Amino acid sequence: MVHVNSFVRVIDNSGVFVIKCIKIYGKAPNSVGVVGDTVLCVIKHCKSNISIKYGDFSKGVIVRSKLRVKRSSSIQIFSDFEAIVLINDRGLPVGTRIRGFVFLELAKKAVFARLLIIAAGVI
Repeated sequence: MVHVNSFVRVIDNSGVFVIKCIKIYGKAPNSVGVVGDTVLCVIKHCKSNISIKYGDFSKGVIVRSKLRVKRSSSIQIFSDFEAIVLINDRGLPVGTRIRGFVFLELAKKAVFARLLIIAAGVI
């Protein structure tokens, strides 16, 4: 459940640790972002020796959520915290690795197939 103005962890190796969600693309202003949604975010905490700086704008994809995701096999899956992977304008990830697992619901959107390949695990 990623809301506008919520702080979210970044789980790739781009050097960014925390971002603040500004906008959820394709949703109403007061709605909730779920797994697979693209968000506009601003960098709040990052390493000092990378090209991305504090206060820069970036796009990201929600890959984990606290909100329970129901699957067709009547399984409900959720995570302890929300997680985002930063992407560039073409939809490719900024980092080269993703720490931890991502949800399988990303496979429904063919644009984010590269995220499933570089992830440590898919649940």
